[in-house]
Amino acid sequence: MKILTCAIQFGSSRIMAIAAWKNMQTGALENIEIESEPTKGCVSHGHITNTELAAMHIKSVIQKLSNRMRATISSAYVGIGGMSLHSLVQQPSVSLPGYDVLSADPIGNSEYQLIVGESRIRQNVKAAMVRAGVRLVEFVALPKATA
Repeated sequence: MKILTCAIQFGSSRIMAIAAWKNMQTGALENIEIESEPTKGCVSHGHITNTELAAMHIKSVIQKLSNRMRATISSAYVGIGGMSLHSLVQQPSVSLPGYDVLSADPIGNSEYQLIVGESRIRQNVKAAMVRAGVRLVEFVALPKATA
């Protein structure tokens, strides 16, 4: 059995989306396609600054990928990166006003390596995805995914 999977990344200069068919038995990705287009000022340092314009770009790259994959893409993972992400070592139960924990990995003695980002990053991405009509599957912390 194969399923269609898609991921989106917002950069200051481009929005990029990748789609592939995933073989559920082997985990292998097949028929990988990539689309991108300039963000034209709607993203700055990993922040979506104009959700309406970002939604338009999301729709555009998803439509291009859907056409190339010959299948409808209705959901996507979204990579979060940019200058507003920070890495902290502490207990995950500590409150960080204005920040969301994107990743928490245990490092011993009830301490965790946290990747946190400003709450408005996730809020703006969610708003743009809703406006684009694309279901957000999950956020992925890009520094961790890259490592």
